[in-house]
Amino acid sequence: MPLYHAHLYFKPDQLPLAQSLFGRIQNEEFPPLYAHRLFMTCVGPHALPMVELHFRDADKARCIQWLQDHRSELSVLIHEDSGDDHKDHSQNVVWLGNPLPIDFEFFRLIEKRPELMVHPAR
Repeated sequence: MPLYHAHLYFKPDQLPLAQSLFGRIQNEEFPPLYAHRLFMTCVGPHALPMVELHFRDADKARCIQWLQDHRSELSVLIHEDSGDDHKDHSQNVVWLGNPLPIDFEFFRLIEKRPELMVHPAR
């Protein structure tokens, strides 16, 4: 069963909104979403700090709708987690709000330096 990631990007002045959404999900307001982590700095290929969420394929439509309804002005990237990071972040992605740049050079870099991986190898 496919898994998905949602990245809720925030600028410094949007931190309270990001923290609020992270807390709501952690407190199981919307159980299909798993609040993986709030990153206070840019990480991996992502251009802004973010909240990373995980969910299952069976919950995809409900999760996207919940995120659309609650994201306010935050941009959200939603992608499959297949293990092919480059493909996952470039093909069949869903953006809610304004799309942001992804540093695809990072994926080439982790081929040479796997210790930089954000997620453990599958």
